[in-house]
Amino acid sequence: MDEEKDPQVRVMSRQEKEEYQGVTIDENPDTEEERVETPRSRSRIYVHSSFGNTSLGRMGWGTKLLLVVGGAALLAFLFFVALPVLLLVVGAAAAVWLIMRLISG
Repeated sequence: MDEEKDPQVRVMSRQEKEEYQGVTIDENPDTEEERVETPRSRSRIYVHSSFGNTSLGRMGWGTKLLLVVGGAALLAFLFFVALPVLLLVVGAAAAVWLIMRLISG
């Protein structure tokens, strides 16, 4: 901003920067010592997650294809193998329960 627009905001001279003890906003910090960092709390909690670093954008097309084929194979196994076996086990258990109930009662 120009001094004409806002007279309270201006770039400090090097001498003013050296004498000033507060936090300043630099226009273009050229060196590390001129950059202002905000104080950070020491009581932060960091949670590491292995899912946070995974990105489909960084994977190659071969890896994406393998993931799709693997997912489709898993769904096919669950639908065509695991589900029928589960239904047979539940049906057999229901038949045994029904027969035992008729015999005992």
